[in-house]
Amino acid sequence: MITLKCSHNPKALGDVIDCIFLGHVISKIEGVRVNVQIKHIEQAILNEIIRFGDVIIGKETIGSVLTFDNGTTAGRTLYHKYSSQIEKIPRSTWHRNEKFTLPDKFVTAQWDAQQIYRDVRKYDKDKADKIEQKYIDEGYEVIRIGGEGEYKRMIDIAYLLQRADYHIGAESGMMHVAKFFMDCDRLHIYRNIQRREEQRFPDGWDMPWMGREMLRRGMRLNLKYEYNQEQEEYFKNTSLFL
Repeated sequence: MITLKCSHNPKALGDVIDCIFLGHVISKIEGVRVNVQIKHIEQAILNEIIRFGDVIIGKETIGSVLTFDNGTTAGRTLYHKYSSQIEKIPRSTWHRNEKFTLPDKFVTAQWDAQQIYRDVRKYDKDKADKIEQKYIDEGYEVIRIGGEGEYKRMIDIAYLLQRADYHIGAESGMMHVAKFFMDCDRLHIYRNIQRREEQRFPDGWDMPWMGREMLRRGMRLNLKYEYNQEQEEYFKNTSLFL
């Protein structure tokens, strides 16, 4: 048994998912059960969705201990050590018999994020609508999920993501759920890339570490609106954070 202590006690959905996912990766690679020490309202269903390892959630410390904090170099190095050994994120086998009438072709979308700099509407309130129109022009309907969407329950969101053609929007919680239901190249994030002189952005660009990790795995950046291939390739490099 390994206990994974998530010392930063994450509250944001994406950070919680990172902790549980890391627990599953460690379990798969080390061949042991992993006890992930977090406390979040969605922890049970998220663990059920990810499910490729042997993970329990929130028990007292058992066995050897690993400490993870994604805001530290040591935490990101631990994550990279294990995550880099999993070439492709295992597709979730989660299943529920929900009954929604869905379009033949549709994308899910989430544009809101806890940090305003990750919301494309910071400088142009109509930008999300303009991006969605690109997909509509290709024959897709757009279903918004999460905070601003019609669908907010995780069980409903997972059902939609399992059937969507793409997920688009901010590099935020719904994107982190989506990566278990579709290949990373079907995740399309949209960002206003700006200079930001903070310690957590070592090269001065406001693309966070986990966003770059997902780009490394194949996620697309600004693919259908203001696409810049050189920029997309640049942000696939996570070495500055390790």
